Amino acid sequence: MATRRATRLRAELAGCTDVDGVARIVLERLLGVPDVVRAGIALVAPGRRQHHFLPSDPDRLRSQPEWCLIDAYDDLPLNDCIRTSRPLSHGTPEAMARAYPALARAQRGTTVRSVVAVPIPHGHDALGGLLLYYGVDLVGDSALAQAVEVADIVAEALLAVRPAAEWPPAEGMVLPPDETAPSMARHWLVEAMADLDATPDAVDAAVVCTSELVTNVVMHTGRPSVVSLERDGDEFVVRLQHMTDPSPRKILHPDDADPLRISGHGLGLVDALSTAWGSDEREGVTTVWCRFGL
Repeated sequence: MATRRATRLRAELAGCTDVDGVARIVLERLLGVPDVVRAGIALVAPGRRQHHFLPSDPDRLRSQPEWCLIDAYDDLPLNDCIRTSRPLSHGTPEAMARAYPALARAQRGTTVRSVVAVPIPHGHDALGGLLLYYGVDLVGDSALAQAVEVADIVAEALLAVRPAAEWPPAEGMVLPPDETAPSMARHWLVEAMADLDATPDAVDAAVVCTSELVTNVVMHTGRPSVVSLERDGDEFVVRLQHMTDPSPRKILHPDDADPLRISGHGLGLVDALSTAWGSDEREGVTTVWCRFGL
């Protein structure tokens, strides 16, 4: 991708407000690179055992992109570049077959002849990676260098819409800034509490409080958030974190059909159902916590 293309990409991504928007623009622009026949973007999932993956297939790039999960330990160039934080390139079908036999077999009968995979950098780690399939043999390192340049721009854009503190912790669930977040939080919390030996009443209380707090974040900040669970003796603590934003953002209203949506009296319920709750702000991150007895 020429420098002019990179400059244009940076300008387009500056207007994005969420991860889906970044991914859609990046994939559309990568498909415009000469000889690229397919592309994909992967983002590290919580626990780093899986990656959220979005290919450039037209039916996946709808108004709501359809991500899938891939195993981070599968023998794939995208996984290897994310794990090592190093870009890689295999410029001929023979080179691809030597490094990734299963991948090469899967590409037989297609127009794919070479592959480039580069990490989306964040310090010494990676937020994810970019994958490019070419319909020609690659000579030299120009394609790899261009992909690295794009990955740097993508990293800037991703951190702008989901800052570093909101990327997946070792344990927890990253929630989107839309109407699906409360439901995702409830399902994750029920599964996460399965090993706590909590009473059904304790589970119900935690689910109601968490749903209310997540809804508040979506409605009043338009920010992604991270929900986590921690046992503390004979109690457990639910935490919800999001980046503190001093300026107003677009407000996304949850679906009124959500049966557990709480409005108006939500924080009163949190106060009544939890043994203690509170919030704090540190280094630009707002944390709201609720404590419950098992």
